[in-house]
Amino acid sequence: MLIDLLPLLVLPAAYAEIHYRFRAFPVSYLHQRAPEILVDAPHRVEPGRPLPVLLLVKDAHRFPVHLHQITLTLGDRTTAVQLDQAVSAPMWHRVIELSTDGLTGVLPLDATIEHTVAGRRLTGGVDSYRGTSKAPLSVRIATDPLPRMAGWWLGDTHLHTAYTDDQVEFGAPVDATKRLADALGLDFLCLADHAYDLDDEPDNYLRHDPTGRKWSRFLAEVDALNRADGPRLVPGFELSCGNGRGQNLHLLLWGQRTLLAGSGDSAERWFRTRPEHRARTVLREHLDPQTVAYAAHPFEPVPRLERLLLGRGPWGGDELRLPGLSGWQVLNGRSDAAFRRGLGA
Repeated sequence: MLIDLLPLLVLPAAYAEIHYRFRAFPVSYLHQRAPEILVDAPHRVEPGRPLPVLLLVKDAHRFPVHLHQITLTLGDRTTAVQLDQAVSAPMWHRVIELSTDGLTGVLPLDATIEHTVAGRRLTGGVDSYRGTSKAPLSVRIATDPLPRMAGWWLGDTHLHTAYTDDQVEFGAPVDATKRLADALGLDFLCLADHAYDLDDEPDNYLRHDPTGRKWSRFLAEVDALNRADGPRLVPGFELSCGNGRGQNLHLLLWGQRTLLAGSGDSAERWFRTRPEHRARTVLREHLDPQTVAYAAHPFEPVPRLERLLLGRGPWGGDELRLPGLSGWQVLNGRSDAAFRRGLGA
């Protein structure tokens, strides 16, 4: 049984979606009549590499925006980039490379974005969310490459992309994610978008698409990007399936090219939380020959509201040793109690 200890995070698992309103809570503090505008970057770059900075705009098809200029400050070095870009697409992005020549150590990365929404000229920071600190990002300009041993590959084993798009969260485009991961020094990325997002209609995350267009696009994009240099992208998904008590838990399926139904905790239909498959059945009957299956963050406590509203539950001790399970993802971004429990299990 392998235990995954060292996933190196490239980007946050996902960003917050602010435009969906739950019927039970019609008032949302986060909701704005404007697109999400975000700046992100890898937390480190290999020696001698420029720093790729991701500028991301989401939901501009609902709230068109004109981007005028972005000003990026890395340490004491400021770079202004003229954009003059009208954006009206569901997802738009651009990667801007900053020189790191002569820079070392951990440096703040700040951003100022000048843009117009609904006729109003605005100036934003690293994100457009209401109530966030707008604090600069932190980036390490490395003087030494990531340590390596013979036969080891470095990568992120649980990463969401723009194919995760639902009422709560969304990820970054796959091509940009690969570019940032390359600068960080990774060899591979295991893409783990939710199965309940991958089976949606491409432009509506509340409607199931029986033709599987989104899944087909995902596989085609990954295959195309893998024909170019850079980190290897491992296709797959994070599947919601049932434990022995009929509660939803998450299973990482790396290399799986047959999409499985897993909508129990998708909240696409409220209070219909029964999982389509049990984890035991998936591992025994539904894996492609090349697929590797891991328990996703099995020692993380399940919040009470998620138990109540989404029917989520824990991995049991017997389930963690099911035939067909290759390992456990015990590190989920933080060295916390769940990580220590995983090490001792």
